[in-house]
Amino acid sequence: GGRLARGRAGRPHQATMAEAHAFANIGSHQKRGVLLHVTEEGVTFNVSVHIPSLPLLRRAVWRRIFRFRNAAVNGFYPLGPLFVLVFVAVLIVTVLSVGGDNWLRSGSVADVVWEIGLRLPWADGCGNKCRIGVLAAWTGLVFLLLVVFFQRSILRALLARNPFLKRKVPRVWARVWAGLVMLLSGRKPLMYSFQSSLPALPLPALEQTVRNHMASVRHVLDEGEWEEAQREAEAFLRSEGPTLQRYLQLKRFISPNYVADWWEKYCYLRGRAPIMINSNYYCMDSAYVRPTNVQTARVAGILHQFMQFKKMIDREVVPPIMFQGVVPLCMDQYKRMFSSTRLPGRECDEIKQYDVDVSKHIAVLHHGYWYRMPMYRWDGTPFTPSEMQGMLDAVKADVAGREPCDEDEGSIAAMTAWDRSKWAEAREEYFSEGLNKVSLQMIESAILVVVLDDDAPADGDFTAKAYSLMHGHDGTDRWFDKTITMVGFANGMVGWNCEHSWADAPVIGHLIEWAQLTGEHIAEYYDARGNCKVTEPSGTAAPPTPARASWSLSELARKSIRKARAASAALCSDLDLQCQCFEAYGKGVMKACGVSPDAWIQMAMQLAYFRDQGRFRLTYESSMTRLFKLGRTETVRPVCDESVAFVRAFEDGSTTDEDVLELLRAASTRHTNVSKDCMAGQGWDRHLFGLYIVSVGKEIESPFLKRALSTPWRLSTSQQPQNQTDRWSLKNPEHEKRVSPGGGFGPVADDGYGVSYMLSGEDYVYFHVSSKRSSPETDSTRFYGHIEASFARLRDLFEGAATAAAAGGTGGGSKAAPRTPKSIGGAASGGGKTPARRSARLKRGGGER
Repeated sequence: GGRLARGRAGRPHQATMAEAHAFANIGSHQKRGVLLHVTEEGVTFNVSVHIPSLPLLRRAVWRRIFRFRNAAVNGFYPLGPLFVLVFVAVLIVTVLSVGGDNWLRSGSVADVVWEIGLRLPWADGCGNKCRIGVLAAWTGLVFLLLVVFFQRSILRALLARNPFLKRKVPRVWARVWAGLVMLLSGRKPLMYSFQSSLPALPLPALEQTVRNHMASVRHVLDEGEWEEAQREAEAFLRSEGPTLQRYLQLKRFISPNYVADWWEKYCYLRGRAPIMINSNYYCMDSAYVRPTNVQTARVAGILHQFMQFKKMIDREVVPPIMFQGVVPLCMDQYKRMFSSTRLPGRECDEIKQYDVDVSKHIAVLHHGYWYRMPMYRWDGTPFTPSEMQGMLDAVKADVAGREPCDEDEGSIAAMTAWDRSKWAEAREEYFSEGLNKVSLQMIESAILVVVLDDDAPADGDFTAKAYSLMHGHDGTDRWFDKTITMVGFANGMVGWNCEHSWADAPVIGHLIEWAQLTGEHIAEYYDARGNCKVTEPSGTAAPPTPARASWSLSELARKSIRKARAASAALCSDLDLQCQCFEAYGKGVMKACGVSPDAWIQMAMQLAYFRDQGRFRLTYESSMTRLFKLGRTETVRPVCDESVAFVRAFEDGSTTDEDVLELLRAASTRHTNVSKDCMAGQGWDRHLFGLYIVSVGKEIESPFLKRALSTPWRLSTSQQPQNQTDRWSLKNPEHEKRVSPGGGFGPVADDGYGVSYMLSGEDYVYFHVSSKRSSPETDSTRFYGHIEASFARLRDLFEGAATAAAAGGTGGGSKAAPRTPKSIGGAASGGGKTPARRSARLKRGGGER
């Protein structure tokens, strides 16, 4: 492609047409094939053949070599390539050296192999020894493949029976199971080495799913609705339910995951609502550590880390994540992390991933102007961080020398925040040809999108940062269709807005941990002034100047952009968002009290919601199913008999602390068991979803499924994982400072809350609370206040019980005392704490930050 001619400062539009023509060539491919012209003078053939350059051919060859190598390694894993070669070589030598009467040459297996060899085409002059050697090699490879097949079958059977996800299991069996899994798992696996060993997602029993579902909605329906739901459930089990279950059993038999493709298509891609706020989510960088305040340097350093991680994905060498250090997780979602985008459709969107030969650049947005910035040299090596910073600085300098961007042209990104069908129609009508098509393809085919923002959120103002990352300036400066949009703030902070359909948040969390929370600090990119250190050798050719994209917008196209901008602005103004750090205590105290941290937080939120709304509502908590092939998520429903009993007892004030604690522990145990069931593929929401999709496809009416799938999630929650890499440890004080507040998402229901939380180290919990201002029922600030109060009340409950137990023990009382953790209230001396008197032991490092 040609290089863009840039206008000079003070004359921004002098080269507009030249830029437009030059940019039209960037990223375009020479047409190949035969062009036929029929005229009065005859027929003319125009043959066009595209011959790639030598560097491109070399990279293509190396790419195929890597893919072949990985396929061979994964095919024989856990047997190493060296072992395979040595085994085959030894077998060939052994077979050739023994006599004809040896069982290797005259046994039944040898007879079968020789009969097969007689039917194979052999080259002229291939002697008897050559044939024996070749057949011995093929026999050895087939034998090893059979060994691997049985090894993977045994491993798959073991993984399908994970004792850590069972409610009760003998400790000896758990240790034996873990030892067998580790023995069969091998060493140094590649990214996809375990994919063929992962079990298929199990299909729960129909009666079990209906029973669990009815128990989960008992307390969110009124009496009339509950009685009607019971009748529908009974009718479902008698009539259409078994038929739908048989269809799902067939789907499970013929596909690796009976629900994964339907979940992506119908839950995400067929949704017609704007994906900004409603589907996309945001992620933040380190809360309190910023290695440089220079915007372009920070973005360049993290970009360089991203390119290293992308290289690992391309070469399939990202180490698989091991659950509890033993069980491999499915890594399939990683393949679409970069160079992918969501394309709008009139009825259904699609996810398109671009080839590495096409996607070698990023798209940079600054003050409404779009630029194409290359990430690799001609030989395929990525630019250094200092070179990337120089190109980003060039973008800012070029924009500074131009007039402010046309408002409509600078708001094109708002189209991705619009209704999906309307965006699809506008895309087909106004962006499917000419200059607009080329500019749009540049953005969509980019590795990722980078936004150089003028915002500079204050340190500790997580709410302002969350607003900016969620939607930017009224949705006009974030490309929400892109898998990853990285936002670089003016003060050196960074963050990300991510499209949700291609993968779930833990995958992006892994990338951020690897690249920003650890890799950026390991690499030590920045000098004393905050700029990227110059590491390229002297004499290295300067990187090309980023090319500015141009647009040709008709009046109708401008009207569509204005409509999209108005719609996105309305969505943004309706968002009520709070991001806060709860500092009184963290999971260290929760574990000391003998309660699962996740269960503690979920029960605290049930308390908070009951105080906020005065009733119980259907609550969603996301749980992962990546223990199974192509697994994504399942739903944990925290509202149950045990949690309702605990909340009511806590609120009525007449129940003793000891009884409330017992109810809390019962609710916590129930929640932990349900979470394990969901991770083990025994949840019921994805099963109900699959049954509903079959009923719609087969035109089978099911009132039970309609009710089950239409009840809104008025409290949607998600915990964000940490420590997905072995490059850091939160027990290290230096590493603990780098923790991220995590990220958040929008509310699922118009009158509901969305709550994301991150357990940061042992002492802090970050909360991201969202709702809609248009709803008179919700208020994010109010709800977070209830969460804080619930946390304080739970700790007071344990401290009061510990104090009472200590006093009772001194007085010789015979009543059994509840557990008294040492970190709560100094129970040994009988001294309790109030929320105002925070123990220094609850603070990181023993003091205030």
